[in-house]
Amino acid sequence: MNWRMRSITPFSFVHFFISLSELNDPSSSQPLKDRATEIIFKAQNEIKFLEFKPSIIAASAILVASKERFPSQFPSFERSIYSCQFVNEENLQKCFHALQEMVEMEWHESVSETMSCTGTPLSVLDRHFTGSESEIITNGSAVPEIKRRKLNVHSNKW
Repeated sequence: MNWRMRSITPFSFVHFFISLSELNDPSSSQPLKDRATEIIFKAQNEIKFLEFKPSIIAASAILVASKERFPSQFPSFERSIYSCQFVNEENLQKCFHALQEMVEMEWHESVSETMSCTGTPLSVLDRHFTGSESEIITNGSAVPEIKRRKLNVHSNKW
């Protein structure tokens, strides 16, 4: 058959959209590309991004990454990408907001993990006993000293 098959993915467009904008510091294009690539990888797990063309996902990822990494240059990125004749503005806005929401959720989850790892309880259910609370491990479960004494008093009555 001699067919040449290539899959077109958002990664195919990342360099193109970065080249549209003029960065103040040319060396900052690599961190921007890295963050956009990371966002695209995470978007692969979300079914809602199947409705968007790969070019729209790439453009949106570049916008989200530029808003994070270079907020002062974000308007410049936005203008350059929206001025591209191949970009559907409505789809770009929809995808941009969806990616931004995904990134914010990821951030909130990482903050929650950090809080739970620091030992600060996030809720009453996250509360753990510490050694200073005079706990006794009985049959694999933690029972505070006071409760153990009450249990012993009640068991002696029977």
